[in-house]
Amino acid sequence: NQTAADKSIAEDPSKGGIAGVTIRFRIEAKDAFRNKRNMGGDKWNVSVAGNGMVSDGEVVDDTKGTYYVKWMMTKAGAYTIRVSLEPDMLPIFGNPFSAVIKPAPTATTHCSASGDGLSGTTVGVSGLFTLQARDEFDNLREVGKDDPKFVATLSGPEGTLVRSEERRVG
Repeated sequence: NQTAADKSIAEDPSKGGIAGVTIRFRIEAKDAFRNKRNMGGDKWNVSVAGNGMVSDGEVVDDTKGTYYVKWMMTKAGAYTIRVSLEPDMLPIFGNPFSAVIKPAPTATTHCSASGDGLSGTTVGVSGLFTLQARDEFDNLREVGKDDPKFVATLSGPEGTLVRSEERRVG
């Protein structure tokens, strides 16, 4: 019996992940009667698209009816995963799938600061500025428990004064 795309299943393609980290799932090929295929040779096409990015998943055939898929995106956001059987591009059962990629951990070399408080202030008046946390792929980071604590060092005519007040805005 041949593989039937509409009876075959993709196991957990919607689990999502972290930017820059490989995501894996598997395809189990089934015949028209939903029996697991015990041989490989099928050509599966996996396309991942979203946030202005498109990528093909890498599919590895174990020659026993199971196919291992891996893909990776570096831009955080929502993605659509389409799995289809070539040559007719017949969609797999449950197609399309959705996945969310979250930002990677904060990378201090990609963070930025802005605001009038960076260039000066008046004695007794707070100088305000904003730090924008980003990951190594320049995705914006949201406020969370794994964020590093930022410390500002201020210098003036009397030497260095260190005082930092961190106000998080989510």
